[in-house]
Amino acid sequence: MYRRFSGGPDLPRGRYYTLSAPTGDDGGTLSREIAAYIRPKVSGETYVFDPLDSYCNITELCAANAVKTIPHLSLVWLFYSRGRANPIFERVVGHERASAEPLAVFCPYRLQAVSIPRIIDLRLPNVQAWLTTALNNGIEGVLYEYAVRDGWALTKQLRLADPPASPSGTASIQEDLTRTDAFVYPACPEWNGVRERLSDNFHGLLPILMSRIPGGNPITNVIGRWLRTLGCNALIYPSARSDAYAEIIHGKLRDSHGWVFVDYRAAPAPSKNHSWIIEPHSWSFLTGRIEVEVSTSRFFGSFQVHGPEAAVYKWLREEAQAFYSGETGSKS
Repeated sequence: MYRRFSGGPDLPRGRYYTLSAPTGDDGGTLSREIAAYIRPKVSGETYVFDPLDSYCNITELCAANAVKTIPHLSLVWLFYSRGRANPIFERVVGHERASAEPLAVFCPYRLQAVSIPRIIDLRLPNVQAWLTTALNNGIEGVLYEYAVRDGWALTKQLRLADPPASPSGTASIQEDLTRTDAFVYPACPEWNGVRERLSDNFHGLLPILMSRIPGGNPITNVIGRWLRTLGCNALIYPSARSDAYAEIIHGKLRDSHGWVFVDYRAAPAPSKNHSWIIEPHSWSFLTGRIEVEVSTSRFFGSFQVHGPEAAVYKWLREEAQAFYSGETGSKS
């Protein structure tokens, strides 16, 4: 499994954070990022809440779930047993039980104010434009393979446009380079088979950058590796589990929601192996829609994604229903 924008398995653990207001309110981004990896069909009905989330009514949460106190700076995990014993109870308290009251578990976290140079901040329009240009011009060491009518076409550039018109085979590739010289990424198993062109604007790239596939995809992975090679200290990117938005007024960032921070500082040099990605466009997935301000607006550069948050909560409900109905296993 990938880790989004990690650049490879050599990025040490403990490098991912969410952006929040000074109060610690991140709009539930951290809790949704964690919830996306819960499998209630196996673990039982489970939810994660952040008391500092402005959308979380902590008073109602405590009253409805018999939670008396919540430690400061802690996520609240609630494990329910509505008619079927929750296996987490056995793990935590030594035996299973079915109860109307959930088991509450608290997980502490840290709130830090940091100032770091050489950050790639994708909330900013000029940085978005820089990344879009780079992706269209190509990233060194990344090869793409597209299916064509009579064979395979290769392109050295990081370009998701249609492959070369000639079906003869190759385009500007080192003659001695073969798949054995590179790390090969196969096409996404969920791909619908439709090729799409790479968008020439950042918002068109969001279905790839915010792909709902856990951990991201080969594209986000090679971007992370490239940024680490350039000496970037960190990347701020939109959470695939949040309705991310950035409010721009007269070209300046005023507000944002649903963003994640990955820290590259002091990480080892990433692998220099070539990446050979088959059908890169196959990894374009986004649940929902994107709204973008028109160029005549003083909010030009602002955008809002709708859908990922509802998808996370829908997933948790469906998995919980499957658990109570006696189904086993887990979706992917």
